[in-house]
Amino acid sequence: MPTKLKNLKVSLSYFFNFAFSISIIGLIFFVADFGFDQSVEFQRYLIAYYILVLTVGVIATVLRYIIKSKAIKRSVLIFDGATVLLTFAILIVHFFSEETQQNSSFLYDDIWVKFAIILTFIREFSEQNISYKRTYLNPAQLFVISFLSIILIGTFMLLLPRA
Repeated sequence: MPTKLKNLKVSLSYFFNFAFSISIIGLIFFVADFGFDQSVEFQRYLIAYYILVLTVGVIATVLRYIIKSKAIKRSVLIFDGATVLLTFAILIVHFFSEETQQNSSFLYDDIWVKFAIILTFIREFSEQNISYKRTYLNPAQLFVISFLSIILIGTFMLLLPRA
C-alpha cells in the first residue's frame, strides 16, 4: 500500500507541474493574443487551449484540497473558491451556452477568459516551492535582476504590433 501511495503522490506532482507549465504557456498565448492579429483558425486553437488551461487549473486546485494533509488557510480557501466559481461561470457562459452568445451576457467577453487564465497562472505559481537558499544570488542581486527582467518584458510587450 505505501508503494501505491508514493506512486500516486509522484503522479500528482507531475500533474501539478503540468498544470503550471500549461498555465505559463497560456500566459504567453495571452500576450500573443493581444499583441498580434490572428486568423480565425488560429483563434479557434487559442480558445481550445484556453479551455484546456482553465479545466486543468480547476482540476489541480480541487485535487490539492482533496489530498492536502496540512491545515488550510481561510484566505487561500476564499481565493481558491472564488477562482473556481468564476472559472466555472466563465467556462459555462463563454464556451458552452448558446443563449449567451445571442443575448451578449456580461461574462461572454473575451477579457474574462483572459482574466481567468491570469488567475490560473497566479494560483499555479503560488504553489511552486522556490528555495532562495540554494541560489547563488544575494538579495540585492536578485532585486536588480528582477527589475531588469520586468523592464525587458515591458519593452518586449511595447514592441508587439498591436501595442
